[in-house]
Amino acid sequence: MRLVVTCTSSPVRSAYLANAVAISASLTSGYNNLAGLEDGACSEFVRHTASRLVPGLKQLGGRVPEIIPGDPMRVLDGNHLSATRHRLPETRADSAAPLPGQSLVIYEPAWPMATAVILWEDGHAQERSLLDQVVGKLRERDLWLADRNFRVKHFLLAIAKANGFSINRRHEQLTYLVVNKLRRRGRVETGQVYEQPIGLADEEGKLWWLRRVVLVLDDPTRDGDQELALLTTLPQEVSAKTVADAYRNRWRSRRDSRT
Repeated sequence: MRLVVTCTSSPVRSAYLANAVAISASLTSGYNNLAGLEDGACSEFVRHTASRLVPGLKQLGGRVPEIIPGDPMRVLDGNHLSATRHRLPETRADSAAPLPGQSLVIYEPAWPMATAVILWEDGHAQERSLLDQVVGKLRERDLWLADRNFRVKHFLLAIAKANGFSINRRHEQLTYLVVNKLRRRGRVETGQVYEQPIGLADEEGKLWWLRRVVLVLDDPTRDGDQELALLTTLPQEVSAKTVADAYRNRWRSRRDSRT
């Protein structure tokens, strides 16, 4: 599991074959042992591995500069295991069988590595239903980036109330108060950037001010989207073009920016 979690070897079978002599047990026994691992143990394995690696990377000068200086970026993404992957033997012949599970992964580009994972056995549960577990991990000045599946109002406002920041694609079901019209803010590599102020009301009726940044793309995405609508709680000191670039480059390493 250590080799798989750290991406030294993948899949489990390869890790076993590379260490069969030291393990002194059959591959079937190894799989039977892994089948007994609880979700919490796997999540702790990821957290513990990251906590041990980060200090070493600091000593080696391996930290990648943040896209927005001073605001540690954390990228939130979800993954559903495929419908035929590692299902219970009794369900593998049924096309309507339940999905085997899903995960929410927190990735920190500064290191870069996944530093936390939230696992859920119900593969049909929406990713947004797991966000309460992410709220407990919010820290002051963290910058959270996520796609539109995570644009839930209570999660967005929880980040703001924790004195953190967010950049997320707008979900179609999220409604807000439009304060002013879109204004042109310049151009980035992939298109034209616009911006407008908006407001969101929490459960107590308090109005929180955000910025809606729209990137009109020169070429559509692979899903056919011609524009990206982003909602952010970052202050005006961070330009709309920087917001758009931060979202576009959230999965990219910026090691070249140190030179």
